Amino acid sequence: MVNNYKDIPELNKKDTYSTVFLLMFIFSRNSNYSVLNELPYVLDFDNFMNFIKYYEGQTITIPTMDEISKYFKILLLYQYYVIEKLDWKKSLVRSGFDPDRDSYRAQRYLYTFRKNIEKFKLGDVLNEEDQK
Repeated sequence: MVNNYKDIPELNKKDTYSTVFLLMFIFSRNSNYSVLNELPYVLDFDNFMNFIKYYEGQTITIPTMDEISKYFKILLLYQYYVIEKLDWKKSLVRSGFDPDRDSYRAQRYLYTFRKNIEKFKLGDVLNEEDQK
């Protein structure tokens, strides 16, 4: 990778890489590049470079915090209901679901999660954590 940012004395590393990605967006008109210029300010330099090296050439979608929260709730439901063997309503409440409104939907989520655990070998990892 070219590291000629030292030749631009008015800009620091973050500003330089941000400007490079802004130029990439301007010249390519590729909307996938529209927010890359913010990454040097969000990640420290080493993590930023690792991110670019690891994902170079790929298009990724960043989930919303609500989406992430939903899947944490499903994981907690698995923990409470399947591993700790709490009753269903208590498991729902502790994992953040509304037992009156979300019971059926949570049941579907848990069924899908359990069905796929073996497919992705998550069962071994989750059970190892339980043994500690």
